Amino acid sequence: MLCGERGEENVLAPVAHRQYVFTVPRPLADAGREIINNVFSIIIDPRRLGTAANLAAETAEFAAWVKQSPVAQGVDRIKLPGEPEQDHRRERGAKGIPIDPATWTEIIGAAVQLGLTRREVEQLAGQG
Repeated sequence: MLCGERGEENVLAPVAHRQYVFTVPRPLADAGREIINNVFSIIIDPRRLGTAANLAAETAEFAAWVKQSPVAQGVDRIKLPGEPEQDHRRERGAKGIPIDPATWTEIIGAAVQLGLTRREVEQLAGQG
């Protein structure tokens, strides 16, 4: 039996003591067009598997085991999901966010329309 209203993205379907979550199409404003992303999600409650602490310990052990694998040539280390994003955040926090010349020109143009000079924008961006 499905729980939820038509058009919801996540619909719960409890079946024989299990709980499944899956995605259904969400109607758009244009008739005949809907968002279908073919995602099937399974939600796991760690409390039902034992303890959350036990699952966390097993997950950490598995991650450590995966990271012990040899790396390919030209690769600095094995990265788990989320680590590339953490690396980018750290790097951008230290060095700033790279902006291509066309985008920077558009930013300067918008700032000039608001009454700032190019020099003021560059100073605000730490370039002047």
